[in-house]
Amino acid sequence: GAVMYVGVSGAHYIKHALKRNSEGLNPPMFIGKVFDATDYDASDCSLKDIAPKDRRADADYWEKFVAHHRVDAKLYEALDAAGQIPSLKTSRGAVSPVFEYNQLVVPLDVGRGLSRGTTDVAKGVEIGFVFKKVFYGNEHTFENLKKWDPSWQITKDFLRLAGVASFDELTLAPLPKKPGYVIDYGFQGIRWLPAGQVASSPGGGLRVKRKRDEKDGREMRCYRANCPYKKACGSEYQWLYCPQNGVWKDDAVLESKEFGVQCPKCRRGGCKFVQ
Repeated sequence: GAVMYVGVSGAHYIKHALKRNSEGLNPPMFIGKVFDATDYDASDCSLKDIAPKDRRADADYWEKFVAHHRVDAKLYEALDAAGQIPSLKTSRGAVSPVFEYNQLVVPLDVGRGLSRGTTDVAKGVEIGFVFKKVFYGNEHTFENLKKWDPSWQITKDFLRLAGVASFDELTLAPLPKKPGYVIDYGFQGIRWLPAGQVASSPGGGLRVKRKRDEKDGREMRCYRANCPYKKACGSEYQWLYCPQNGVWKDDAVLESKEFGVQCPKCRRGGCKFVQ
């Protein structure tokens, strides 16, 4: 079977939350949700004919979403219970409006992130996926599941949907064997990348390889008012092809230059890399 789990996996937390909820705590503490994820496809992120980006969706948008994204609709409900779905802000004066599209895209992004190895939905909230008795998710979450009380309803639902009698029948998905590196994005988190997607940075350390790294040059644009290579008509600035010899620099270095680097055509300062 295939089952998806979203929640706080710590056994002590679940035990405490169940006790408080049974005492009538309102609103109840979020524990988690498990649901059938048969035929789940994380690569299908289309909201075409369901919800437009820049305006309110039709009244039947939810029915359309459920029909096209059955598992994502369940994931939406779980994320909503965890407080991860933004509230609608559709008033004309809203600085950052939130339409139905902005709400529906949240579970799609979470599912897409899971396919890339991102298992943290929010602080303390985790996601896991089981398919053919293999658990795809964080090892810490996997070990926490094994400590769940068999009498809990969430435990019974998980095992039933996964098609196993106990968590011992599940195996953790193996880590990729190909060489790679861990890249720290700061506030954006940490991500593992295969060696072929990483390049050295002139400032030290590693960075994500860009498509333009494979090229022998980059497009530049000269901002000098009297550059003779500007177009006489049409676009205000002319596109210039910049070879790597002498002017190929890292983006961070370029951005620190107030007036750009030397123009490879007119040999005067004022050029900026644009591609």
